[in-house]
Amino acid sequence: MVGAALCSLEEAQQMLQGRNCELNIKTIRNIIKRYAIRARLSQEHDGDALFLDAQDVAGRRIVVSTDGGRVRIRKNKRSRKTKKGRNRYRTDWREPKLLIIYVVDEQGRMDRQINPFIDGTLGGPDAVFGLLKYYLKRLNIILADKLLFDADGALWIWERAKQLMHDLGLCADQIL
Repeated sequence: MVGAALCSLEEAQQMLQGRNCELNIKTIRNIIKRYAIRARLSQEHDGDALFLDAQDVAGRRIVVSTDGGRVRIRKNKRSRKTKKGRNRYRTDWREPKLLIIYVVDEQGRMDRQINPFIDGTLGGPDAVFGLLKYYLKRLNIILADKLLFDADGALWIWERAKQLMHDLGLCADQIL
């Protein structure tokens, strides 16, 4: 982490700016704090990273959520600069597909002792459901007590969710 390696947050900000990463000092400080909390949690548990694992799934309630988003990717144009001397640019909208898998406790809240599994792709709906299928098989999701599939009303999600549950071999009483 750049913030820990350098003498000050200002130096970290300048180094990141040199790498085309514009972050203000408050954001850098928050990233460092969150990273330190995770490192401390890992040390408290004998160095185990406490990420979602197959042993955490057995007899537990697991939540799977997926959604799409929008991100603009900025590309500089090869043309003359603006009156203020700035480069002209063009932005294309891309739609990332994101997923999260986490364990919930008896009250239905996220279990903070086990870090959630978060991933995403720019590959589209089939790619994100391919990732979901891979991760859920790897976690041996059949051993889970309940599986809650949480998503909005987007058709691309629910069209594929039934097929995913069928491919995983889950019975109807395991799915919420």
